Amino acid sequence: YARRVKPLFHPNTVLNISNFIDAPSQSVLICGPVGAGKGTVASYIASEVLGVSIAKLSNHPYVKWVHDLPKGVPIESIREAQGFMQLKTPGRRSIRRVLIVEQGNTMSSEAQNAFLKLLEEPPADSLIIITATGVDQVLPTIRSRSQILQILPPSLSQAQEYFGSQ
Repeated sequence: YARRVKPLFHPNTVLNISNFIDAPSQSVLICGPVGAGKGTVASYIASEVLGVSIAKLSNHPYVKWVHDLPKGVPIESIREAQGFMQLKTPGRRSIRRVLIVEQGNTMSSEAQNAFLKLLEEPPADSLIIITATGVDQVLPTIRSRSQILQILPPSLSQAQEYFGSQ
């Protein structure tokens, strides 16, 4: 249910985020147009499943961001992510490690194929979050191994109400 999400999002997006957090799969593909808040949603989900504040994510030892570069997400970044996913994680939470791949649609085909190895057999204690501008912009094999979370734009009246109360 939609009790957790505070940023301005479409009500269906809020519901989908809350439902995912309540029963997370091992990977989620967050899709939406540029500027829709995919990175914000990825950070929020990571903070909730790990039980830490968003502010502490950047220093968390078991959170790794893979950022796209001007030429996209390089294969080297995916190889680093593969090493990160092999680390042992302490604790009792069901999810103790999060890998966030921003703009996964900019991965080269070589990087996407290497990334598939992570999605095929992810560690049980891990969550892989991928953002992309469109579902159809990543390989079908990546889509099929990920839960899809579509970011919908808020309505004009929602935005006016949200910013009027700030």
